[in-house]
Amino acid sequence: VPAFYAAKDTKTPVIIGLAMMVLNLTLNLILMHFMEERGLALATAISTYINITLLLIFLRKKCGPLGLTNVTLSFVKTIFSSLLMSLAIIAALKLLSDHLPQQGTFLAKFLLVVIPVMTGLFVYAVSALILKQDEWKELFKAYFRGARKPREKSNNK
Repeated sequence: VPAFYAAKDTKTPVIIGLAMMVLNLTLNLILMHFMEERGLALATAISTYINITLLLIFLRKKCGPLGLTNVTLSFVKTIFSSLLMSLAIIAALKLLSDHLPQQGTFLAKFLLVVIPVMTGLFVYAVSALILKQDEWKELFKAYFRGARKPREKSNNK
């Protein structure tokens, strides 16, 4: 949207935005009937992805090639890593809930949250590293660059 505004085109993103609001409302009404609140989330996600896709299509027509090959490849890698993470979380949760004694205790509830989340994070990170996702490389570079930077002393007394 800022790219359109920079090109002095406010009409295109507004028209697409209005169309996506209508689509989102329509999908909300349809999916809410079948999926309850999950339908609302799915409708919003679908509308958002279509919105982004349409904005990119129109921006490409206006400006020419945008170099989206890398973005698309990164998107596919992210979806794949997310799918693996989801499967790992579901498996960890199933395994824990089947074998964890005294599930009503605070410790059991804590473990039912922390272990699947940590498992999912680990699986996502490993798959992202194996798939050589550039975003993870940049994240680690930025983190370690910040960790090595000496802390400035405050002059406040």
